[in-house]
Amino acid sequence: MLRTGALLLATWLVIPTASAADIDTALIDSEWRTLVAPLLPIAARLAEEFPQASDPLLRQELYRFIYSQLGAGFMHLAYASAEHPDLIPNWTQVFNNAAGLNPDSVYQFTPLADDGVYRVSGFRGSVRIIDFQLGDSPSFTYGKANDRGTFGPTFANYDVDDLHIGAGGAFEFVLSAERPKDLKGDWRALPPKSNYLLIRQIAYDWVHETDGRMAIERLDSPAAKPRERAADIRAALEQIPAWAEHWVRMSIGVGKGARAEPGKVEMIDMTKDQGGRATQIYLRGRFDLAADEALVVELRPGQCRFWNLHLANELSQTLDFMHHQIGLNGFTAKADSDNTYRLVIAATDPGVPNWLDTTGYTRGFFWGRLDRCDQHPEPVVSKYKLATLREHLPADTPTVSAAQRDAALRLRRQGAQLRHRW
Repeated sequence: MLRTGALLLATWLVIPTASAADIDTALIDSEWRTLVAPLLPIAARLAEEFPQASDPLLRQELYRFIYSQLGAGFMHLAYASAEHPDLIPNWTQVFNNAAGLNPDSVYQFTPLADDGVYRVSGFRGSVRIIDFQLGDSPSFTYGKANDRGTFGPTFANYDVDDLHIGAGGAFEFVLSAERPKDLKGDWRALPPKSNYLLIRQIAYDWVHETDGRMAIERLDSPAAKPRERAADIRAALEQIPAWAEHWVRMSIGVGKGARAEPGKVEMIDMTKDQGGRATQIYLRGRFDLAADEALVVELRPGQCRFWNLHLANELSQTLDFMHHQIGLNGFTAKADSDNTYRLVIAATDPGVPNWLDTTGYTRGFFWGRLDRCDQHPEPVVSKYKLATLREHLPADTPTVSAAQRDAALRLRRQGAQLRHRW
């Protein structure tokens, strides 16, 4: 028996394999160069759209942004599949941090085919909102611009709490163009031209709310996924540089579209052409602050299902929300006695609860979201010297010590890491 095993091992060891002499390295080098060559002119073209790249630090941040979009492009183009869907990360702090992502949201994504039949299932958890969005977006799905150069229209937003929630928070629904005849459970329409499903899990209390767990499968195709063809892999890889350039360009364009005057606020419906949620109004404004200045944003949203305000840089990338208090929401912000939220944007900690930390940026954007609020007054924005800030805030505004701030940031970091980000 031992000798037989040794013979089998020897036979296995001499199975013919390709030798170095058999490898056409010239062909491989040529193919590889054609894959990476399209990356080389991207930075220069994007700098034409982003003249702030003349600043050495912003220029390196632009390069980092491009690199991060290569990762996002790989996930969406070389992995994601409408035939064999899987919920991949979409907007994150690391990959695809573009166009003012919401720090209170975890985004999951898969491309869809509008003639497909899909089942979405999972467990609800306790997160504040779970929203299933369908729309037509070549940008989200393929990293390409549509005819209008926008992210595309939203067709539907389905709320998890409108589904039947069973024991342990279990739910499932079928997503298709028409309701299957023999289906007895929940069903939601898949509108024509829909090419993606975007799931937002929106939290107020990052530490104590638990994200849902979800899965998706296509029911009208075989479960097994065949090995991909060489031509299909090649086509996906060839599109990644264009994905990266397009997404960075779109994010720069979102910022350029804001009102030029710092301190002005836009209230925007983003469902028509920018992939926004139907129940949500978006706020956007600019900040431009010296080291000794602060911007105070006064909000009176009333009763809301959800609201927040957060900061982004000039590339429209949301600032580091894990290690800095760059955003607040209806749970973490503190209202004054007149039911007004006064959020203070500044580079230096002013010792107030509602500080939004610019993290060293002198210019950038603030973004807000108002979901099912019973009031929608335009925010009031005022600029003051930090030395006189307290004179413009209510007399009973609390003071936050350095130790309290440090503790709050540690709790914030814990909450960010507890979320289902990957």
